[in-house]
Amino acid sequence: LAFLVFTFCWSSPCLAQDYYPLHVGDTWQYKTYFQGDFRGYFTESIAKDTVMSNGRRYFVFNVELFGAVVVRMDDSLISYAYDSRNLDSDTSTTELTLNRFNAPVGRTWRSFRIPDPRGLIAKMEDSLYTVWFDEPVEVRKISYWLASGLFGATNYYSKKHGLIYSVEEGDVIYQLAGASIGGTVYG
Repeated sequence: LAFLVFTFCWSSPCLAQDYYPLHVGDTWQYKTYFQGDFRGYFTESIAKDTVMSNGRRYFVFNVELFGAVVVRMDDSLISYAYDSRNLDSDTSTTELTLNRFNAPVGRTWRSFRIPDPRGLIAKMEDSLYTVWFDEPVEVRKISYWLASGLFGATNYYSKKHGLIYSVEEGDVIYQLAGASIGGTVYG
């Protein structure tokens, strides 16, 4: 799951990490459901930060379901994964775009949503408000699919907590149950 994504801050000043918190030690725990039945929990955390060969600072996520993922977020609210294997066949860059949290509603882009290296089409579906952990939060809703239309997922990213909810093809749901972000505990 480490489905990392972010967007434009209309109503208030916004830090680059708002939709994708990146602090060494941050931890998220998700409930997993399959066809409505609770299946257990999984955890992801940021183990360390590191400067890669392109000179940029990245954060190493340990994702229980997929292993290590190396990610960064720029000041324009775009998240990237480090591309050590040249998955996109573009030798001019060492990065794969994950999410564009600054995208206006309706915009699409090519995303290398983790853990799927095939490259997906992503679309900013909505910018909305909800309550999570008893607090009102701004949320970006992003959908992903293969060009063939065979895969689909929709992720919800909170301006404060990162990924809070994901619905995947096959009726798989991930729901944020608790987190420790920047020293604050939620849930």
